[in-house]
Amino acid sequence: MRYHMKNKIFLILIIAVSFLSSCKDKWNETAELKLAFNATQTQVNANFKVTQAYFRPVEFNWYGQRKQSDNVTIERNFSANAQIDLLNGTLNETPLIEIPQGTYTDINSSINFKGNTNNAIEITAEYILEIDNEEETVMLNIQFNNEEIVKLAGIAAPIDVISENSYSLEFNVDFGYLLSGIDENMVENAEIENDNLIVNANKNQA
Repeated sequence: MRYHMKNKIFLILIIAVSFLSSCKDKWNETAELKLAFNATQTQVNANFKVTQAYFRPVEFNWYGQRKQSDNVTIERNFSANAQIDLLNGTLNETPLIEIPQGTYTDINSSINFKGNTNNAIEITAEYILEIDNEEETVMLNIQFNNEEIVKLAGIAAPIDVISENSYSLEFNVDFGYLLSGIDENMVENAEIENDNLIVNANKNQA
């Protein structure tokens, strides 16, 4: 009788372990996450308009808390030549990002931009000045070369991620906010080189 009881307990343990393993495997199944980029507006104000914008990403980060299993941390590095053409919403490479399925109750995501040989963020814009009752267009080249981290805000939770589905994560840039330090007075008094006004850490700081 004791022998049969041990066998029964052993059998129950094997079934329980197998069940837990299959559950864990289920929550390791993944869905594809695609990155999308957009500019909420190119007209900063009535006289100030963005005409080109290039962002050069270095790293993508994702941290999510799941109900069903372990929390998820993902880091993906971009190649040295990665570049986002923000006005066209295009990225010249497509990193493979796979998110384990589950119900995410909290999500934090960010993209790290850092300049190496090129600027991390480079924006071309037009600023129209009125001088002696005549309009004059000044071309601006705005450069960010220090490390810049753009965090994705406003991800509504909970979110159900189901394996084999495809999801899109959109990063929106508000030029009105990003370039709010550049105004008419600054443009009028700036140092202009070769018909271009360069704004960076060393020249014409906003």
